[in-house]
Amino acid sequence: MGIQDMKDILKPFNFASFKVEVITLVSSIVTILATFSENYLGISGSFAGALFILLIVDFFTGIRAASVQGQKITSSRGLRSLYKAGAYIVFMYISFMLHKELQGRADLFETIVKYFHIYIIIHVAFWELFSIDENLKKMDIDLGITDLLKLFYNNIKNIFTSLGKPKNNSSSEYEERDDNLEN
Repeated sequence: MGIQDMKDILKPFNFASFKVEVITLVSSIVTILATFSENYLGISGSFAGALFILLIVDFFTGIRAASVQGQKITSSRGLRSLYKAGAYIVFMYISFMLHKELQGRADLFETIVKYFHIYIIIHVAFWELFSIDENLKKMDIDLGITDLLKLFYNNIKNIFTSLGKPKNNSSSEYEERDDNLEN
């Protein structure tokens, strides 16, 4: 048996063309999803990928947390994750399309819708991070994600509330309102 005979025998096991086809398929899917997310959701493909990864991690940590706590894992509970992802996509789509529709027509409403769209995106990311942290805590793993997000939120809140306060140091209705909210 010569070298040529061995090459002929191993030819069906040559996966080089299969690898090229798989890489082509994966890159095509990534390109389609990135284009969809940019044109219809108003977010970059990489950020859409990050949100998708958060959804997947939330799903699997939820399953693991349920099994650790001895809860029954049902298809209806699993479908909630699918519905949640669908709702996220619908909200991002509607707010982005509304923003695109208003461009150059109604500056005030355009700005409001633009910031609402940004809020939805941030809310989805925070909601998923909170959910992942909650699932991890059910498994007795505390990464402190919730604490970091609350700290971030409070710092942002302080920036915006300080913008609305008067420049002098005297007590104002804003400080009284903040004191009432904290109590």
